[in-house]
Amino acid sequence: MAIIEEIAPLLECISIERSVIYFMECLGFECTFMRGEPTKYAVIEREGRKIYLTRSDKVNPSCVVLFCHDFKRVYRECTNNHAKIIFGAKKIPGRTLELKVRDLDDNVLIFSEIPPAAFEQEQHPVDNITNQG
Repeated sequence: MAIIEEIAPLLECISIERSVIYFMECLGFECTFMRGEPTKYAVIEREGRKIYLTRSDKVNPSCVVLFCHDFKRVYRECTNNHAKIIFGAKKIPGRTLELKVRDLDDNVLIFSEIPPAAFEQEQHPVDNITNQG
């Protein structure tokens, strides 16, 4: 049995309510828990993966990497939902595609492609996605 059950990314926010709305509308998360009046803590979730939000008067921005099976879908959702993209999808030799998004408090979320078995082939299914940042 593992000693560590889960690793929980924690992002600081000035306004939990505004951050929750951003994560829901722009990044496809749902809010599964909120606590406090005004709200001091929340849990947002997408496909069983959680990010914890905590209220802070002075935010120390963090970075979270989210590994994706359907990178092209995530890219489309972020662009269509007007997420704050700071580095668009671009295939970097020897690495996967990455999409960097900034939240309302300067926290950075990096959506990183989980490559298919044929990733190293000459032609990649999302080669037509260009840098947006």
